[in-house]
Amino acid sequence: MVHQQFEKAAALFWALGGQIPHDPALEESAKESVRSFSGREKALLKAAALCGEGEAPCQRYLLAKIYSWLGGAYASQTIRWASVYLSGDPWDRLPSGMTTQDGITISQESAIRASLFSDMAQAQMQSGQPLAALNNYEQAYRLEPYNAMYPVKIADLLLRIRTPEEALLYLQQQTSSAYYRPVRYTDNRGQSKSNDTFRQLLDAQIRKIQALQQNSL
Repeated sequence: MVHQQFEKAAALFWALGGQIPHDPALEESAKESVRSFSGREKALLKAAALCGEGEAPCQRYLLAKIYSWLGGAYASQTIRWASVYLSGDPWDRLPSGMTTQDGITISQESAIRASLFSDMAQAQMQSGQPLAALNNYEQAYRLEPYNAMYPVKIADLLLRIRTPEEALLYLQQQTSSAYYRPVRYTDNRGQSKSNDTFRQLLDAQIRKIQALQQNSL
């Protein structure tokens, strides 16, 4: 029974746009269920209810994701379930192994864990815990050193709780990352490409803070 309820929850979350392993046989009924709800929040809360008490890794993972989608009003639940999942066994149906995206080799397990640390950090920011959020964004960045959104988030927090100078210094230190240099690769069509997303995001944040400093003079 628990398994059946969870599969319904997973299919419902998928029908709302979530990327999650689910039973394809339940897709049509999940779409119908989404249409029957008066709003996205009610559909997400129904999926959370179907997850049960979080006894299994699959339930903990989905609960963390559902509550992160529900936003600040459910920040404490996001923090709870992301923390419980990260401290326990992983869900064995989640993607695993290595993959390549835009010339960068990625560990799918690390990316999944990083996304949960990021969800938890966002929830901690929403609930007034900036130091805890800073720590969890740093954890996410260690897992995904090619993802510039994490140092950008860290700099935003440093800007808020410390000084613009510290935030700027932190970002300038990240320019020594191997990912700051454009990654050259060949795509599936055999065309030469260059991925400089890390540099673009970092440079944009550096310019933002420099502008703030200039305006405060």
